[in-house]
Amino acid sequence: RSQPNQRGFAAIGEGAVMQARWLQHNGHSDLIVIFGGWALGAEMFRHLTGPADVLFLDDYRDLDGLPVRSGYERRTAVAYSFGVAAIAHLDESMRDQFDRTVAINGSPAPVDRKLGIPPVIFQKTLDGLSEESFQSFTALCFGDSQPHIPIDVSARADELVAVQKRVPA
Repeated sequence: RSQPNQRGFAAIGEGAVMQARWLQHNGHSDLIVIFGGWALGAEMFRHLTGPADVLFLDDYRDLDGLPVRSGYERRTAVAYSFGVAAIAHLDESMRDQFDRTVAINGSPAPVDRKLGIPPVIFQKTLDGLSEESFQSFTALCFGDSQPHIPIDVSARADELVAVQKRVPA
């Protein structure tokens, strides 16, 4: 593992797939870590401004290599969609570093007939994943057609398989 930098973030481990990017990084004393949803990116969270640094995480093919957080007075985790399952799979010491955790539209059992996406629907999504089907998915998520959102179909399919293989948290 790498050592944390002056703001308490270790680099994401070599070979780790989880992606992290700052949406706002101004040396604030508060931190918001957003565990984003599947394939939609950080755009829907860019409006979060104010007196907190904001770090966006996504791509849940591998949950290892999450940044270590220290050096902040208050730390809040906001988990959206598949991000809810991702944070639920962190070991307790990682989750306990947050002062507050908020879950939005997600489940610790993301592939589940009652608590998440029914397995048959999930498998159909995976089997039919393409540029075109993803654009339909974004329209469904946002309630209307969206400007083209690029997708790495192979990487997002791998992510769906990884999520599907995990047991509920």
